Amino acid sequence: MEWRCGIGIAAEPYKVPEGHPCWAGDEIGSVAITWMNVKGSPPCTKIGKGRGYVAVEWGPILLIGCYLPPSLGPAQYEQTLDELEVFLRNRLPHLAIVAGDFNAKGGRRQDQEVGPQEDGSGQADGCRPLGDLARYTITSDGGYSGPGGVLRGMMEDACDFAMPRARPKPRRAAYWWSTEIAEMRRSSVAARRRFTKVRRRGDDARTKEALGAYRLARNALSAAVRKAKAGAWDEQLLTLSSDPWGRPYRIVMNKMRRWAPAVTESLDPRFLEEVVNTLSPVVQVIPRRGNELWEWGEELEVSGGELARIAKRLRARGNKAPGPNGIPGRVWAKALDLLSEFMRQLFSSCLRQGCFPPAWEQANPVLIPKGGRPEVTPSAYRPICLLDEAGKMLERVIADRLAQHLRMEGPDLHEEQYGFREGRSTTDAILRVGSFVESEIEEGRVVVAVSLDIVNAFNTLPWVKVGDALAYHRVPQYLVEIIGSYFENRGLRYQDKTGTDCGRQMYCGVPQESVLGPLLWDLAYDRVLRSALPPGCRVVCYADDTLVLAGGNNWGEAAGTAEVAVACAVRSIRDMGLKVSPQKTEATYFHGARKKAPRA
Repeated sequence: MEWRCGIGIAAEPYKVPEGHPCWAGDEIGSVAITWMNVKGSPPCTKIGKGRGYVAVEWGPILLIGCYLPPSLGPAQYEQTLDELEVFLRNRLPHLAIVAGDFNAKGGRRQDQEVGPQEDGSGQADGCRPLGDLARYTITSDGGYSGPGGVLRGMMEDACDFAMPRARPKPRRAAYWWSTEIAEMRRSSVAARRRFTKVRRRGDDARTKEALGAYRLARNALSAAVRKAKAGAWDEQLLTLSSDPWGRPYRIVMNKMRRWAPAVTESLDPRFLEEVVNTLSPVVQVIPRRGNELWEWGEELEVSGGELARIAKRLRARGNKAPGPNGIPGRVWAKALDLLSEFMRQLFSSCLRQGCFPPAWEQANPVLIPKGGRPEVTPSAYRPICLLDEAGKMLERVIADRLAQHLRMEGPDLHEEQYGFREGRSTTDAILRVGSFVESEIEEGRVVVAVSLDIVNAFNTLPWVKVGDALAYHRVPQYLVEIIGSYFENRGLRYQDKTGTDCGRQMYCGVPQESVLGPLLWDLAYDRVLRSALPPGCRVVCYADDTLVLAGGNNWGEAAGTAEVAVACAVRSIRDMGLKVSPQKTEATYFHGARKKAPRA
């Protein structure tokens, strides 16, 4: 401290002052940490201690001082290191620095010269790497991979140890195939080859005999195949009561398909780039994050109940496609039994720091062809994003808290929004439209309904509009910060037809197939539902599907009112930076028995 250092570690101190606010010692008095408590210095808090080590939290850094006396035997030495490793693993969200004297002889030969590593980094003599402690990989821009990347590495190592990597499956036999049919097919092929060989020799008698044998074998095979198909189909029908969505359903609905490469790996690279640029356009991003402070209390920590609900959802999802790291959701559900405390601390740290781990922001895009559109146009494909399951678990925590805030404190989402909301469905939206139409008809009025289609809605939503919606609904600042971090550094990673790894930064939109994205869409789009409309009008939405309803005493009045209401809705949509497709705008009408249909 005489050198005006902020913090220091002392091995074998003469004495550690008891109860001193700026000293922390281990259990056996072999090491201590002391710090200066002056204006402008980072706050320092005692975290824990053990035999030969003591830990403090100095600002954002977890500092651990160690001293293992040479008198320790191998067993005691390993035990102390194991205790230190457990201590560190339980605090992985922190940036940790371990310093001190381990008093351990290196494993290299004494006569071997040990020099600095090529990259300029070094490792203290006798230190053994504690697995995931070196988890903050320094990048070229000065950042680090963070705990999200470490967690992914841990799970990938566990999955690689427990199960093989998925490989293309061999071609499976038809469901009606059998060993008898396989033997008959081999006989038929052999008979055909004999017939072909004999025919080349020009012997008419032997050719006729070989042709007859081939026809018999072929007909027998065809009859056996027909009989096997009929029998197998009857057996499949018997399974309808126990599995109504099984193979018979998929066959009838033409959902049985052969394996095929991903669309991104089958399109021409230049056209694929055009598709990606169209579906995820480049726009100017307004800097979002400031230096606002927010209050944090223990009541905001992620609870065990929240993780239990997440695990229940993961188990109920079944065999869904995994994210970029290939770890299925079922594996995460099982891992939560052992990693629940670690995940709870990790998620709490992310919320406290307002930081969504960058390792969870990368997505694998999957292009799904839309039926009835030319395949040479970008609009013929609908993109979804396969995201990291760990990131989706954190999204679930954020989404549940955001939905709870809207319900309990508000202002809540508009009552006419039925998309992606708990307890609401398309059926409820249809009933709401039917109720409005019936009430108008009972009063002797007519109704005009106009449906609006938004071009590439989810992929073009400006992020600044999400921020405006968060401010309007008075969302807590810690959720605002982590949602802002959720959009930063978001990107797409995929392979093209040539096997080249491609990347693409995202500048707008909410990821489809994400957990948090749909709720953020509802928040931003709520502005359209709050638009000022003429009397007697309604706007009913299911996510981006928008229906404008207008009533009137006659068709002229209803049409005029509908025109004004549509103009108000379209103006609000355009103010959000979205576009309405005129080609897909449709209108319909409703009337009672005493009213005539409008003239064309």
